[in-house]
Amino acid sequence: MKPTIAAMNTPGPRRDMRAIAREVTALRKVLARSRRYEVEMPIRHIFPVLTILATLVAVQYAPAAFLIAAHTKAQAEVNVLRAVPRSWKASRMPGLIDPRTHLLVNNTEAVCHGRGKAHGGGRYTRFLCVVRPPEHRPRAGLNVSYRAFPHGRFRIHWLAYRR
Repeated sequence: MKPTIAAMNTPGPRRDMRAIAREVTALRKVLARSRRYEVEMPIRHIFPVLTILATLVAVQYAPAAFLIAAHTKAQAEVNVLRAVPRSWKASRMPGLIDPRTHLLVNNTEAVCHGRGKAHGGGRYTRFLCVVRPPEHRPRAGLNVSYRAFPHGRFRIHWLAYRR
């Protein structure tokens, strides 16, 4: 006697235990044919995957010694002009900063010259910069040492203000 669909879906004693056993064996046969039932994987399939993953992890955490922090002349000049009003008092730099607004005076210029070895495309790690007011004498202005660091960071060291 074959159980009907209604009898298979109903819980309890009505359902025949033999029908359940038949369903389980049929399900095992289907899974065995589709090879999804197999859990084991040969080592020859796992080894290349593990090798690739280990290589990716090693490369990701390798030290970035080849990364050279270098900025262009224009980038150094802009960074110096951004940092000047925030770094020194206006009284120490007459003619560069407006004491009322604490901003740079109009037409203030920064001129930077690369020092040391150039790294591709006119990029340098160190610069010597001069920040000059709009009306200035020869060699007048704020002399600044600029050093570039990785990820766009930089450090400025104030050297002297010549009047």
